[in-house]
Amino acid sequence: MAVPTERTSGQGYAGPTADAPADIPWREVVAAVGVDIAAPLTEAIERINALLTKGNSSAAELRALRATVEQARQVGMAAQQLTRFANRRLRMSHEQVQLTQVLQDAVHHREREAQLRGLSLVDALASGSRHTEVLADASLNFSLINTLIDWVMRHARSGLSLGVELTTWPVHARIHCRFAYREADERQELVAPEPLDSLSWRLLEQIAETMGLIIHRQLDGHRVSLTLEFTRTANDCIEGVSSLELLDPGTTASGTVPLVGSHVLIVASRRDMRVQLREALFHMGMLIDMVATVEEAMAFCRDALPHGVIFEGILAGDRMAQLQTEVWAAAPEVAFVEVVEEGDGFEMSDDSGSGCARVGRGAVSSSLASVLLFELSKRL
Repeated sequence: MAVPTERTSGQGYAGPTADAPADIPWREVVAAVGVDIAAPLTEAIERINALLTKGNSSAAELRALRATVEQARQVGMAAQQLTRFANRRLRMSHEQVQLTQVLQDAVHHREREAQLRGLSLVDALASGSRHTEVLADASLNFSLINTLIDWVMRHARSGLSLGVELTTWPVHARIHCRFAYREADERQELVAPEPLDSLSWRLLEQIAETMGLIIHRQLDGHRVSLTLEFTRTANDCIEGVSSLELLDPGTTASGTVPLVGSHVLIVASRRDMRVQLREALFHMGMLIDMVATVEEAMAFCRDALPHGVIFEGILAGDRMAQLQTEVWAAAPEVAFVEVVEEGDGFEMSDDSGSGCARVGRGAVSSSLASVLLFELSKRL
């Protein structure tokens, strides 16, 4: 993780040190931590959702508990993704990416989640941000921006600003981010903000390094300034960037760039169906939430919009159609996949006529992950 970084404070998680014993398999350790944390906490969140539905406990208390558990789960998922990036077995395809548009879409998509944390990403977005295209892998760019938002929402207290700008010479596009991580009138010795070098920061560093970006962070008193500089703009005449291989020969498609930060909601009334769907997606390293009814899904989406919704066919009907309408009104890029009871084939959303992809239950293990990845990727 040799990304150039400037810091004026020595606080925070330092990561693996240069003098650490070379034989420590830290990648395996981080992967194990991710697996051990993510799987049981996903099940715990499912139980919490059930308690919220029954109303046996205070809703406010349970929401607070869920937020704590969710944060722990995100740490576990970040650890898994950090390992995937560190092993270098990734295939990237460079294309023209509308950097400003992707940032704007991500900000609007996660505004509900940010508001629950006392922030407004939309208000922070600079209205004068230039519409700029860069040459980058679209999936990695999506992951970069969502990881940036994860980091910002964890540490920002006030004064948040986000935007895209161009340097004068050489002409490079940059995402800039500034915020206060503690209030200006707080006595520093009495305040213990979370270390800025959190696991989400380490993941952001690793994605930036994988993409070949220049990352620069600076502390000035209580404020943080961060820039992510793209050295390849769309008007550059660069040969050989249409396909960049970081993959060993013979590696299968499982080594393609993951959609880090993607969040999928499973809506299934039967526990065996929920387990089957979760197992089919577990290797993708996405955040997975599960609910049993369409009503629970509606309540969930009022707090935070997922990037994809997978639902079992027996729940299709007027209420599901209403959920799709409400979600697409707020975020048209959200992917919907219906799992039908019979069949071992699949159908993409462009061919279904309903805007939803479909997968037969017999094809869940073999095809659901690929269908979901395709549906999410084409909406970037």
